[in-house]
Amino acid sequence: MIAIPKSPGLSIIMSTQQPYGVRIEIAQLFDLPIGNVEVLVPAIGGGFGGKLHLGLAPQAVAMALATGKPVQIVCERAEDFCTGNPRENSIVELSSAVDAEGRLLGRRCDLLLDSGAYAFDTPILNSMAAFYATGPYEIENINIKARAVYSNTCPTGSMRGPTGPQMVYAVETHIDDIARELNIDPSEVRRRNFIREGERGPMGELMQAETTVEKCMDTVLDRLQTFRADAAEGNKPDPRPRGYGYACAWWSTMGTPSSATIELHEDGSATLSSGGTEIGTGVISTTLPEIVASELGISSDRVALRSGSTRDAPFESGSRGSRTLFATGNAVLIAVRDVVSQIKEEASLLLNVPADTLVLQNGRVEIADSKELTAGIDKSGDIPNTSLPLADVVVSAKMRSGPVVATGRYRAAYPLLEGSTLDNARFAGLGEPTFHCHGVEIALDEETGRIEVLRYVAVHEAGKILNPVGARSQIEGGIAQGIGYALTENLQIDENGAVRNDNFHDYRMLTIADAPMSIETIFIETHESATGPFGAKGLGEPPAILPAAAIGSAIRDILGSQPTKLPFDAASMASFVEKTGAGTNR
Repeated sequence: MIAIPKSPGLSIIMSTQQPYGVRIEIAQLFDLPIGNVEVLVPAIGGGFGGKLHLGLAPQAVAMALATGKPVQIVCERAEDFCTGNPRENSIVELSSAVDAEGRLLGRRCDLLLDSGAYAFDTPILNSMAAFYATGPYEIENINIKARAVYSNTCPTGSMRGPTGPQMVYAVETHIDDIARELNIDPSEVRRRNFIREGERGPMGELMQAETTVEKCMDTVLDRLQTFRADAAEGNKPDPRPRGYGYACAWWSTMGTPSSATIELHEDGSATLSSGGTEIGTGVISTTLPEIVASELGISSDRVALRSGSTRDAPFESGSRGSRTLFATGNAVLIAVRDVVSQIKEEASLLLNVPADTLVLQNGRVEIADSKELTAGIDKSGDIPNTSLPLADVVVSAKMRSGPVVATGRYRAAYPLLEGSTLDNARFAGLGEPTFHCHGVEIALDEETGRIEVLRYVAVHEAGKILNPVGARSQIEGGIAQGIGYALTENLQIDENGAVRNDNFHDYRMLTIADAPMSIETIFIETHESATGPFGAKGLGEPPAILPAAAIGSAIRDILGSQPTKLPFDAASMASFVEKTGAGTNR
């Protein structure tokens, strides 16, 4: 973090997921015009929500303005552990009214979220937690109360999929408990209650398209059958009992405000300017330039990218909330189609044909059906032009009507809500839903309590997948994070609120050696978004919210019950096995 005073204002160089958010808040804190504050973001690696806040920017700015000198703040690892805004501790209490057939008639939920010593995101996350308390199920009568509380621990905040892992774990465990009490197969209880097209979610939002969570679940159940068959046929002796579990979930695609600018140059190349920051998803660095290139009919290496700076690009809400491809992608698509319209308008004058007969491809502007245009013309005479180099059209347009440039802006429409009372809700509505199911095969060492994740399958319906390699990487990374949350990661806080395991030796993060032997990713692309770019929805957060619930289900498969507290570290599981009498359900 570096703050550099300028005349007027200042420059801030920092690792952040939302430079425009930092700029607005710094300007407010120091009574500066917003335009006199610029935020420059270098390559930041991952974000995961930990870089959504101001961090130590106010302290650096205050010292820089007071001294008139650049100020740099560098944190040690232990300080990062105390100020990194980790996922909130939570207590989730659920009770449901259910008929004899397993249909959910009503639900009461009481939530407590630990905000830590200060109130960052967690009071807002109350609303998210409450909205996900039903899971992907239709429940007509609900009473959900969510509260954030202070404690003497490090402040919490938006960690990838805020409140998602604990809410999915609670909801899916609750469904399995209901199935056990009624002696009905858990998949059948889910099937009878999945939310459907035409029904309303917990906020009163209408499901306007066919929901796909049942397809996701059935796909996972088929794969788990194969996992079981493969294990039964295996020749390697392994005394550890195997467990097979799964979990279902839905998530929301945020459509917060976004904008992007595209300029065409005299050589037919383009520049895309976006205030978004690349945090490892590949959306900003790869997918958005590909969208521009596809619409302009040029190769992606002809699209220059300027991103991550308030100086070089228009407003952007930030890389967060599974929104970047959806919202920023829409802004880019609007801008590039405006540019295409300008090009076609100019080319129509040059070629003397209607603009709607033109296409952009291979770096040229061409008449879509040039054969029809030249039919019957003596080939020995002059043949009218049927295409022009894109570069020539750009130059002509610039001299005739001005530079070829456009800015697109986008904000998703708010859903119409009916039938719910939302007291003190901090969200006006969630975005377009996505649906997901994960399945897992585990081995449990009942003596030591150690769980090994052997094989994993993830099925996601997030509309059209525009960048399959990037999407698959997102899912695999999210699964690794989710397994870490489930099995090993746990901040140890002493009685004074200080973090005891403030290093990567004592804070146990997963390594590649801990990853499952196999992670299978399956996309269901039959239900494209009605409003996302090319039918795409968001996918950044959902992969991380399901692993804990899937692993908990697999523990139940072995022991007949599952813990109500996370994580499932070896010591906790050894105690749980002993508590259950070390009996197995094999």
